[in-house]
Amino acid sequence: LNATIKSVKGEKLDTTKPIAPYVHGLVGKWIWNSEITKWEHHSHMTIENTTTVKVIGLSHGNKFDAYEKYLDKLCEKGYMVDFMNEGKKGEIIYVFKFTRTQLAEHIKAGTLHRELKIVSKMHEDNLTVINPYNEPIRYINDYELIEHFTTWRLSIYTQRKIRQIEILTADKAYYLELIKFIKLVNSKKIEIAKMKSKAYLVSILTSDHGFKFSERLSDIKLYRLTLDEIEKLNAKIFEITERIKFFGKVSEKSLYLEDL
Repeated sequence: LNATIKSVKGEKLDTTKPIAPYVHGLVGKWIWNSEITKWEHHSHMTIENTTTVKVIGLSHGNKFDAYEKYLDKLCEKGYMVDFMNEGKKGEIIYVFKFTRTQLAEHIKAGTLHRELKIVSKMHEDNLTVINPYNEPIRYINDYELIEHFTTWRLSIYTQRKIRQIEILTADKAYYLELIKFIKLVNSKKIEIAKMKSKAYLVSILTSDHGFKFSERLSDIKLYRLTLDEIEKLNAKIFEITERIKFFGKVSEKSLYLEDL
């Protein structure tokens, strides 16, 4: 993530230092293992007492169902007594129960991290990916990949700015027409009750008044066609105008960095 932020800002990446992985929503921390030159993900583990170990989150690469089956096997072979997931609303908080003798032996042997699969390695030997144009491409290293990706991603933010301005401009035009429509109704220049049909109203709005949103206006509920509604619409128009100004001035880099 930090490397991506630097790349977006146009700062040169330090290729002498390994880039820490980032996985959205993953709990725990990444530690660089210089002996094997790989990143390791460590779930957060605490020894609560002489019989209890708590682990928050799954290590990278572990799947919930497969991990639960693995834990069942650990219990069957007598590595621990029991386990439970105390997490709520998508959280994963495992509580592992041992006998005092079991836990003391595991701590002494240093097997907890390995047997509970609290540590996992990040394999990044293969940097072949599918690029935005659906073509396979192999990168020399992760620095090159990040720089190419952020360059492409910035172009998406250019398109996003244009699209946002188009949507906001159309919304503003609609609200302006709605205000005009309300004024016509309240001044009796258009009498809804005398309209033969919805299609007739649409034709009147389009041909006689040059409205572009005639279909949408014809679906407006009568209770909204009040002068009080105009005040609310003016507030919306002001807000939209400010958003249009914002997107007109803000840079693609700023939008990207805000999302990061």
